[in-house]
Order: sequence, then C-alpha cells, then structure tokens
Amino acid sequence: NRSKLQLIGVVAGLSTLILLGMYAAFQRNLLVQQWTRPLFAAIGALVLANGLLPHFLIRQPEYTLILILAILSAGYFIPLPRGLTGFFILTLAGWVLGLFVVIFPQGVNATAWSFYLTALMASYLVAHEIQRNRIHTYRQLEGLRLQNLQRKAEMQRVLRVTDEAQRSLATS
Repeated sequence: NRSKLQLIGVVAGLSTLILLGMYAAFQRNLLVQQWTRPLFAAIGALVLANGLLPHFLIRQPEYTLILILAILSAGYFIPLPRGLTGFFILTLAGWVLGLFVVIFPQGVNATAWSFYLTALMASYLVAHEIQRNRIHTYRQLEGLRLQNLQRKAEMQRVLRVTDEAQRSLATS
C-alpha cells in the first residue's frame, strides 16, 4: 500500500512540474488563442489522471472526493459549458470503469459507492450552477464596460464640441 501512495505522490509531483512549466512558459509569452483549448484539455487530463489514480490503486470510495473537488473546480475554471460537460463525462466514465473493472470483481460492498456516485452527480449540478453564474457575471461586466466606453466617447465628443464652441467665441 505504501508503494501505491508513493506512486500517487510521484504522479502528483510530475503533474505539478508540468503545470509550473506551463505557467512559466505562458507567463513570458502571451497565450495564442488557438492554444487555449488544447491547454485546458491538457490541464484537465492532468487533473483527471491525478483524481482517478487513487480510485484505481487504493480502491476506497472516499477517494471519490478528489473527483468531486475536481468537478467543482472545473465549474469555476472551464469557461465553456460543453467543456464542463465533457470533463464530467470523462470523470464519470473513469470512475465507473474503475468501479466495474477493478473494484467490484473483488467483492466490495456497493452501498458506499452508490453514495459517492450520488455526490459525484450532485457536484456536477453545483459546478454547472457555478459556471452559469460566472458566465452571467462576465456578461454583465462586459455590458457595463461597453456602456462605460460609450459614455466616455460621448463625453469626449461633448468636450470637443464645447472646446470648439469656446474657440469660435474667442475668435469672433
């Protein structure tokens, strides 16, 4: 069991190094728009691998909590609803695969696992609400930003007209 925990630690450490490398690379250079989706997919794959590894190796239902937290975090970080749904489907597929291929053949009681399945499903609903509220807030902020720009342009136009009127009064 200790070697399994060490393997989980090594994978988590390597994932950390990969994420730090991505951070360093994209901090110096501006991220190109075409790279955003592959970058999100790579980060999601790392999170999913780190979340599913204890599920497959240690085979305790409590490790589903890692996946629940990953889904909730995805609701905050993934900006596209399809991306969140895709992440959830992959998470659920990996969880179910681990359940039927690795865990149930060993004669484990399904009661605790069904509780965690319900929690996994509920986490998706909460993540979906988190994402929906973030998108709504961003849209409102963008509307306010555009309204502010419009008002600023109107104020500049009024100031320009006022300055021109003052100059024409001063010259006449």
